[in-house]
Amino acid sequence: VSKIVLGKGFCGANGLNDKAENYFFDILSSTLTEASFTVILDFVKRNEDYYDRLFIATSAFPKTLTEKSITTLANLLDIPKVSKKAALTISAMISGYCGNDNSCSEYAEMQTVITKLFSMLETSCNALTAKSYVDVMYYAKAAGNLANIPAKVDSKKIIMDCYSKALQFPSLQEALISAMASFPCDDKIDMFLENQVINKTLMSPISIPAYLSYMRCPSVRKIDYVLRLLDGNRSIQLSSFIWSHLKSISTSTDPA
Repeated sequence: VSKIVLGKGFCGANGLNDKAENYFFDILSSTLTEASFTVILDFVKRNEDYYDRLFIATSAFPKTLTEKSITTLANLLDIPKVSKKAALTISAMISGYCGNDNSCSEYAEMQTVITKLFSMLETSCNALTAKSYVDVMYYAKAAGNLANIPAKVDSKKIIMDCYSKALQFPSLQEALISAMASFPCDDKIDMFLENQVINKTLMSPISIPAYLSYMRCPSVRKIDYVLRLLDGNRSIQLSSFIWSHLKSISTSTDPA
């Protein structure tokens, strides 16, 4: 059926080919079976405009996803015009499908996709420019989606190395900080935030996101460190925010 619809001759004489193609795509997107994903890929390869419609469909029917359908759809990562958007979509699918099931990442095909997504972040960071940094933000956010899923690569190092190369791009730094904050409480990330981020961003636009990421798992040592760091800080806005946050922590009944 897909060959007939995608063929040049289907209702072509009457100018109905595009309508038939759109109708067929909508039907495929609503079923979201493993077989339909293979055909959907052909649509996107022919016209990247179909991608946005596919994203809406996959968001609406998350329960129909399977490991095979996700790994099949991951072929979108190889289509240059949609790869950055696809990275966000695929990573969100993997996160939603795996949930808190760490064994999910043990599937060979799934782990290959996870590794590829982190590799895309690493590669794009190594070639970071003033024109490309916005694209890198997609991969940074995708990395954050995968933070709770075990990876065969050193995902934390990839994110931290990318941050070190993004010093001229505050919005990208913020996206990477958010990705770090998505990981479970981790000494390695905390020390990086403490040594490479917190004490170097007190007067910058990312100071508050950096502070919140650092304090996602508060401790007495962290509070003492922040208080010492604030001594002499001239940013009234930041100081007021931190004091309000610390006060909120001290009065919270949440054991976390």
